Amino acid sequence: MSKKSNRTNIFVGIATSVIVAASFSLLFLTKTSGEPVTFFARSIDDASYDCEDKIVSKYGNRLISKSFDNLSSRYQREERQYLIYYQISIRESNANYPAIDDHLVKCTVWERLGYVSDFRIID
Repeated sequence: MSKKSNRTNIFVGIATSVIVAASFSLLFLTKTSGEPVTFFARSIDDASYDCEDKIVSKYGNRLISKSFDNLSSRYQREERQYLIYYQISIRESNANYPAIDDHLVKCTVWERLGYVSDFRIID
């Protein structure tokens, strides 16, 4: 064999080894971490967690209660998004006396991106 074919064989062997090692390490990390590598919202539960995080971060200590509305929440197949609804109670301060207001919150969570793209309070 010539020196040129030996170099080619060595290069192909090294490239194949690197690809195989990278594939196995990615598989190993996925299996041991227990969490998916992608950020897709795979179920209505995953989407509701994103919406709940948005509610908690927005209202903080003013939030009294939150309740997932499983009758209204749904997956829209054509748009590939989840519509998530929560009923919330928040503490308001109006003119020197505390008040509690109830609201309906609507979150739109995209299936492929897995984040809240629309957050609205419906009164």
